[in-house]
Amino acid sequence: MLCPGCQAQSTLLQDHCSQCGLDLSPFHRLIHLRNDVVGAGSEVESLARRIKTIQDSLQWIQGHLVTGLLKSREQQAHTPTLEQHILSTRQSEPAQERKDPLPVSPVSGPSFSRLKPPRFAERFGNPVPELFDSSTELRLGQKWLLIVGIAVMVLGVGYFLKYAFDQNWIGPAGRVALAYAGGTACLVLGEMFRRKGLTIFGLYLCGGGVAVLYFSGYASFQIYHLIGQPFAFPLMVAVTALAGYLSLVHDVKWLAVLGIIGGFLTPMVLSTLQDNQIALMSYMTILNGGIVAIAFHKRWGLLNSLGFAATWLLFFAWHVRHYAPEKFLPTLTFLNVFFVVYALVPFAYYFVRSDSGSPAGYVITGVNAAIAFGLSFAIVREFASLRSVSFVSIGYAVLYFCLALQLRKRNPHAKQPFVLLVAMGTLFLVVTVPVLFSGHWITVFWTIQG
Repeated sequence: MLCPGCQAQSTLLQDHCSQCGLDLSPFHRLIHLRNDVVGAGSEVESLARRIKTIQDSLQWIQGHLVTGLLKSREQQAHTPTLEQHILSTRQSEPAQERKDPLPVSPVSGPSFSRLKPPRFAERFGNPVPELFDSSTELRLGQKWLLIVGIAVMVLGVGYFLKYAFDQNWIGPAGRVALAYAGGTACLVLGEMFRRKGLTIFGLYLCGGGVAVLYFSGYASFQIYHLIGQPFAFPLMVAVTALAGYLSLVHDVKWLAVLGIIGGFLTPMVLSTLQDNQIALMSYMTILNGGIVAIAFHKRWGLLNSLGFAATWLLFFAWHVRHYAPEKFLPTLTFLNVFFVVYALVPFAYYFVRSDSGSPAGYVITGVNAAIAFGLSFAIVREFASLRSVSFVSIGYAVLYFCLALQLRKRNPHAKQPFVLLVAMGTLFLVVTVPVLFSGHWITVFWTIQG
């Protein structure tokens, strides 16, 4: 221990200090030892304060370094590299002021403006390939997993209801009522989720609700026979109109596609295998009227193609099974109504929008004209005569010329649709010649038209 008087080193066995003679009895030694401990404690506290000060300084330095690094990365996006700066400088110089005749090649090596350290994959290679980028993950999470989740939910509810039906817990009327209630609930919840920001989830719920309503109408008519056909058709029409309205309001094409598929499947699932031409064709006209209304606002080629294919398939199916000469007039009328619809649908968008692009689904124009004229040619020639077909061909030509003139007035910039309409009108004028005339007169009139 140290002597309190002269700070000389002494041992615990000494009674007096060997230097100054100070009494170092055990009692005094305890007092001196306590003083040493207190002094050491104050030194420890002082050292702890210094350490705390150093830690605060390090945190402050770290914060400023991170801030500076972030600012340098922001500047990096707007600061050209060294080789870019050299090339831009030489390009801006006049040719006569350039002293160095040699072209400047891009500088190899790292750029001075790139402050970001090299990535691990750039230095050592990427041992694990990136199977999913951010867009793929977003699409997988928001679309496909959502579809799987809704499908699993529907299947679970379906199996539960099937078990309840097998046990006769719920009667047929209750089953249909539950189905309609479930479809309505999906529509309401979908709209609520959409308004709260979960747009994709809400729209998928709306689509599921539309599908459930279709199946509910099918079950109530075809499976349980709770309602008759006169009541089932308006229900299906209402569901189809709802799908079309939602597709326009939310600007979602697949909702309209779902409505059109369900709408055209309705006559097949509600069919009684009896001929009811007026009701069937009127229903198809209503559906095609909805397609025309959508076509004036949206360029949805898929929707137009589906409606076109479904319309003519249903018409062909009815024609093969039920057509007879006594049904000539209504058949020809509905046939040409469908022709007018799909002569207008590919060009409807250009009548209200100033667009100069190529028409969506322009292939429909030629195929529609060929199908309609072919069927009209067959039934008119059988019912009347060959020359009577000329009324059909001239009518088609007049229709296309009128559409072309109206399009020219409303949208002068749409040149391709205008040329296509004029070409179709001219084609039917050419077709009219061999229908009305024969022999050398065909050559004469074709020469005049050429």
